[in-house]
Amino acid sequence: MTTAAFPVWPQLFPEVPHLNLVIDEGDNDPIAFSGSPIPIIRLTGESGSGKTWFGMGSIACQVGTLNPPIVIWDYEAGSTYYERQFALARHDMTKPSSPKQAYLEWREHVKAIKPGQYAVAIIDTAEEWEQGLRDYVMENPKEYRYTPGQFADKYGKPSGLYWGAAKGQAKSDLRLLLSKVQIVFVINHLSQVYDDGGIPIKGKKTPKGSQIIGQLATLELWLVGNGQGKPPTGHVRKCRLNILDWSDVDDYGVPAVKPLLPNTLPIATMNALREYLKQPGKGFSVEENKVADPSNMPLTADEKIAAETARMYAEIELSKLHQADEVKINKRKMMNSLIKSGVFMNDAQIGAAVGALKSQGIVFGGDMTLEEYSNHLTAKSREIYPIQFSDPIETPDLPGELPARLTNALQDELEELNA
Repeated sequence: MTTAAFPVWPQLFPEVPHLNLVIDEGDNDPIAFSGSPIPIIRLTGESGSGKTWFGMGSIACQVGTLNPPIVIWDYEAGSTYYERQFALARHDMTKPSSPKQAYLEWREHVKAIKPGQYAVAIIDTAEEWEQGLRDYVMENPKEYRYTPGQFADKYGKPSGLYWGAAKGQAKSDLRLLLSKVQIVFVINHLSQVYDDGGIPIKGKKTPKGSQIIGQLATLELWLVGNGQGKPPTGHVRKCRLNILDWSDVDDYGVPAVKPLLPNTLPIATMNALREYLKQPGKGFSVEENKVADPSNMPLTADEKIAAETARMYAEIELSKLHQADEVKINKRKMMNSLIKSGVFMNDAQIGAAVGALKSQGIVFGGDMTLEEYSNHLTAKSREIYPIQFSDPIETPDLPGELPARLTNALQDELEELNA
């Protein structure tokens, strides 16, 4: 019985001389030098910023090619469009009944891959994969030579031993995958950042999931879209690699250490990344050396429209509550709290609703009025963030959305009203 040979895929990154691994204190467990200079690339950013496309741009074959170069585990059915254009081995991870079941299926898929069968693997989104891994580890402490009591306290809070086991499992899984492909792309969505009081910090976001993926990744890029048809800008959140420049040594023969990548990639594509690796240690432009904080970027035009629309309707609702009825007074107080804190329409929720509409081809502009767009936004917001109250106060009829989990400040306010 003969086995069909796989293509010899081209080397996706050039060899980089004098490459040096950077180890940060407290973050010292990377996967590096696993056959590729940059084996694990973590991509994050807003919806539509080009995260999946970045991975697709690493290597491509036309749809119908016998041996696809990319395998993708799709947890949100986001790669169906690419499947019509590119040769992909796509696994639909929306079908398994739970995150843990999806993770177990993922492990079986990886075991079945032959070395060299694919050049690139994509996990989209990684927070879904990671959740399944963490659930599996928590339910199987004996596999890691621990007891259930060592993995969590009596309140169910995971212990340091648990997190160590989860990180070890993730590292083992990714090493196995990297023994069969050149590069693994892990894609993360964004989540809202809250202050110590549970109030959302306006405009502040962070990649979803725990720190495990960030600790294991060699390179982490935060992509910011520049409009349809234009490549995104990439902000380097972390790069574990630098260059030892032996053409620039001190009086004791110690080479200068130079960064492999700038702080900002004005054009963030795989081809642009390859060009940096072809010229290691070269100087960077002023634009490239800019240090931006993409976690605190200004709202897009769509998001501003959504925010202002929601606040406008909240003010209208508030004006209707000026009757002296006790229940309405309570509602008025609660509405004031909502408007003051902005909790009912934070940037992450706006972005999710706007992004979901955009994926359906619904965007503000053209023949669509602000009122029509607001109605779409309202429906999508409530679909994503259903209003849930367990308190006796009547639920306010907002056109915007309320998060299912109220912030601590709002909970305190409600308890005071109910006292």
